[in-house]
Amino acid sequence: MNLSDDALKPYGLDRFSRWNTLALLAWGITLLVFIIMFFVKPERVTGFAPYLRGAHNWLEGDALYSFKPNKGFVYSPLIAVFFTSLTFVSVAVANILWRLLSAGILLGGIWSILKFGPFRDGPKHLRGLVFLLILPVAAGNLDSGQANPIVIGLLMIGVAAAFTGRWTVAAVAVAGAFYWKIYPLALGMLLVLVAPGKFGWRLALALVVMALLPFLFQNPDYVTRQYQQWFETRLVDNRLAYPIPIAPLDLWFLLVRIGHLPLAETGYQILRLAGGAAIAVFCLYGRWKSWPKERLLGGLFSLACVWMVLLGPASESLTYLILVPAAAIAVVESLSLGLRPAVRGAAVIGYGFLLLAILRVGFFPKWQDAWLLAFQPVGALFMLAYCLMRYLDDTPWDSRRKPPLAVPVPPAEAG
Repeated sequence: MNLSDDALKPYGLDRFSRWNTLALLAWGITLLVFIIMFFVKPERVTGFAPYLRGAHNWLEGDALYSFKPNKGFVYSPLIAVFFTSLTFVSVAVANILWRLLSAGILLGGIWSILKFGPFRDGPKHLRGLVFLLILPVAAGNLDSGQANPIVIGLLMIGVAAAFTGRWTVAAVAVAGAFYWKIYPLALGMLLVLVAPGKFGWRLALALVVMALLPFLFQNPDYVTRQYQQWFETRLVDNRLAYPIPIAPLDLWFLLVRIGHLPLAETGYQILRLAGGAAIAVFCLYGRWKSWPKERLLGGLFSLACVWMVLLGPASESLTYLILVPAAAIAVVESLSLGLRPAVRGAAVIGYGFLLLAILRVGFFPKWQDAWLLAFQPVGALFMLAYCLMRYLDDTPWDSRRKPPLAVPVPPAEAG
C-alpha cells in the first residue's frame, strides 16, 4: 500500500485539507457527544470520580492514598491540588472541563510533535490521518476520564520542545507528566542523556519547583505525609500479583500469565532495567554518531513509549494510549515513505493489534480470555520490531543526509 501524493490523486485525497477536515469533524463530533452525554447524565460514574474525591480529601485535610491494591487516589499531591479547581463547579461541568482539557493537551501534543518535532518531515498531507488513527483509542480514555491523554500529550510536547531547543518547555512538560504518573520520568532521563548540559538541570529544577507547589495550599506537615504515602503506596502496589481481570497487560502477562515461563519477579525487574538500559545505549550511540535529530529523538520517543507499556509498572488496557501516537505515526510514515515491506508490516500489524483490543473492549467487553487480553502487548512487540528496523538501519537515514549525485551535463557541441 502506498499513500504518496501520486497514489492518492485518483481518489481525490492529495489535498492536505481533506485529512485535516475529516480529523476535525471526527474529533469535534466525539467531543460534542461527550459534552451532551455529561449534561444529560451528570451522575454517570467514570474514572474521574476518584479524582474529585482526592480533591475533596485534600481540601479537608484527609488522607489521599489507600494501601489497598488498585484503590484510592494514585497521583501526586500536586495533581490533587489541580483537581481542587474543579470542585467549585457542578459535577457535570467538572466532567466536561476535564474531558476538554485532556483532549486539548493530547491534540496539542500530537500537533506539536508532527509540526515541530522529530516527525515534522513526514508527509504533511497525511497529518490529519494520524489524528484519525489515534481517535478510536483516545475516545475510550476520554470517556472514562483517564489521565493518559494528558500524560502522553505532555510527553509529546516535551519531545517537540527538545527537538527545537526549547529545553525549559521540555523540562516543564516532562516534569508535569512525572507528577501524573511516575514512570514517564524514564523519557526525561533519556533526554538527559541526549543533552545533559541543556536539559538535566532544567528537569531537576522543574521537578523541585513542582514538588514544592502543594506546600502553598495546605499545612506543610500534611503535605509531607501525603508525599510519603504517595511513594509508599506506589512501591507496595505489586501489580504483577493482580488477578487476570485487572492484571497489567505487559510483557509479564505474555511471558508468565500466558506463556507460563518460570520467570521470577526479580528476574522480570532485571529485564525491565535491561530494556531501559538498551534504550539508553541507543541514545548514547546515536549522540556519539551524530545522528540527525529526527532519527535520535524519533527513536527515543517511540522506544520509550514501547518501554512504558511493555515493561512499565501499570499497563492497563487504556494505558496503551501512551503507545498509540507513535504507532499511528509509524503507520503513516511506513506507508508513505517507501520503507521496506517488513518495516511497513510491523507498523501496520502493531497498530492493528492495538485497535483490535479497543474494539474488543467496546463491542465484546465480556470476552476476557487471556489470548484476547494479549492483543495490546503483542501489538507493542510489533512496534518494538518496527522501531528496531526503522531506527537501527543506517540506509534510509544516510540517503536523506547525502545530496543526490549530480547528473553530468555533456559539453556543448562545437560549432
